[in-house]
Amino acid sequence: MWTTFHEKGRVEGQRALIVIQLESRFGPLSPETMARVEQLNSDQLTEMARQLLTARSLKELGLEA
Repeated sequence: MWTTFHEKGRVEGQRALIVIQLESRFGPLSPETMARVEQLNSDQLTEMARQLLTARSLKELGLEA
């Protein structure tokens, strides 16, 4: 049980940091983009953090059509 709560908290922290970074780089996020970010798991969030260093657009990150 502790692991589940701990893991959920860690993922939520990852997600919050990614949102801050995305908004700092690309401006306010649309509801659609936020929904896509909400669907990412821990591994996907980690990969997004890496890709964010060089991405030029939300589309390049797979967050916009």
